[in-house]
Amino acid sequence: MIKIILLFGVIIGCAYLGKLFSKSGEIRVLVLNDFLHDLCLFKNLVMLERRDVISALKKMGNQNGCFFCDLYIDIIKKIEKAPNIDITACWHQISADSKNENGREYLKEKDHDKINDFGGILTSFRHAVSADVIDRHIGDLSDYIDMQQKEQTKKTKIYNKLGLIIGLFLGIILI
Repeated sequence: MIKIILLFGVIIGCAYLGKLFSKSGEIRVLVLNDFLHDLCLFKNLVMLERRDVISALKKMGNQNGCFFCDLYIDIIKKIEKAPNIDITACWHQISADSKNENGREYLKEKDHDKINDFGGILTSFRHAVSADVIDRHIGDLSDYIDMQQKEQTKKTKIYNKLGLIIGLFLGIILI
């Protein structure tokens, strides 16, 4: 009787671990989608509402539940201290310093590179407004997220099955 209870415990525990591994990938895609949403918001604020980069970042920093709000706020603070600062360098520095905060710890290095590309867009918007630049970046990021979503769906199935198989294997060994 104890062996059966232990067997079910091991199987359920391993299946749960498989779910946990797949969950981190799902959070990664969620964070990337949040950033894509922020890019679209930035475009609307700058292009439609005709806001400057600073006020657009302030608006984005005041969102609730945003994975990147703290990043926007930190950049605004740096820009306000030194108005002539290179926004791209500032973005890259703050992004690198906070890459393991607020859900961004789930992102891979490729993901951080995609996010760092936004710093160059900020500089171009500071000098000349160009919808083509941000549209291209939004399209590239959207394609990248779609690819990551498909990959994550496959990995989720693999992790779930692998967790169950390992649990069954350990259960058989215990019997």
